[in-house]
Amino acid sequence: MAKKVLFRAALFGGYNKEDVHEYIQTLENEIEAVKVLNQKEKNGLQRQLDESREQKAEENEQLLKMKEQLDHSRSRLKEKEEELNGKLEELEKCRTESKELEEELRKSQEAAKGLEEELKTVREELAARHETEDSGTGYTWKKTGADGDEEGQGFCAG
Repeated sequence: MAKKVLFRAALFGGYNKEDVHEYIQTLENEIEAVKVLNQKEKNGLQRQLDESREQKAEENEQLLKMKEQLDHSRSRLKEKEEELNGKLEELEKCRTESKELEEELRKSQEAAKGLEEELKTVREELAARHETEDSGTGYTWKKTGADGDEEGQGFCAG
């Protein structure tokens, strides 16, 4: 292999000043180019880091907002559940009351039916009594009821 000669030898020992100066200038230029490249790369990496930090901050802010919305939604859901449970309890009370009222109505209807039958019997007895008494001084009456017409007779003394 051939040796690469960097500097030419000088006449009185040492190296040629121009070669050394040129070599040093080349090294300085290369170092400066590397510094410039390193600075550009550093600036690019710093910009990426800053952008990543900004993005992270935005994402954290969005996450906080979403957590607040979630907490608010959970709170509203809990309120609605409590409201719904209250309404369900109220509905159950209304159902129970409705059943009780239906039973009371059924009993009242049965009692009313019994009273109507009793009233009909009393009227029939009264009419029968009056027919046997004085048939010449009587008058006829008519009552219109919910179940239909009923007729009877009444008598006047005199």
